[in-house]
Amino acid sequence: MASGEERYQEFGPPPALRPFVRTIWTYAAPAPTPVVQRASPPTVAPN
Repeated sequence: MASGEERYQEFGPPPALRPFVRTIWTYAAPAPTPVVQRASPPTVAPN
């Protein structure tokens, strides 16, 4: 990762998790804070 660059990526779940998980995402920052930051996906209407 280049200096000062943040990176966000989305992945499809492995086959065994697909019935339960729609997306896996990661976030990386060059100088993360030592505080836990929780994130939740936007609300999705049930199928």
